[in-house]
Amino acid sequence: MFNVDGIALSPDGKLLYVQALTGKTLYRIDTSVLQNPGATPNEVASKVKKVATTEPSDGFWMDKSGRLFLSTMQSDSIKMLTADNKLETVLTDSRLRWPDTFSQGPDGAIYITASHIQDSPWFHTGDWTDDSFTLFKFQPPKQ
Repeated sequence: MFNVDGIALSPDGKLLYVQALTGKTLYRIDTSVLQNPGATPNEVASKVKKVATTEPSDGFWMDKSGRLFLSTMQSDSIKMLTADNKLETVLTDSRLRWPDTFSQGPDGAIYITASHIQDSPWFHTGDWTDDSFTLFKFQPPKQ
């Protein structure tokens, strides 16, 4: 299982986290308002809460304990949202170019792809190389 760009659901299904790909603001909303067919657009909008100021992120991962991990493509890093809504860097590596899709193994290790999108022919002349994609594995911080 994996999350799509910029959206993650808490393990209990009560909170939905969202961020635009190029945005720098992480928001959340209580899913009960989204499940209410009678809620007006203004009612829904009033329930959206700013959680944190971030960097542009192309991937989210919510672990089973409710910790949100965000890829940060501008700083080649993975950040984690702390309980007090601060971002803590958990991994930085210059090879982590445009970190993208997350997954988590049964041992708790988190996997993240580095898609190197900024190195693609869309942004530079030339072709993709065989080493244009990387898979990383790391152990998240202990709780």
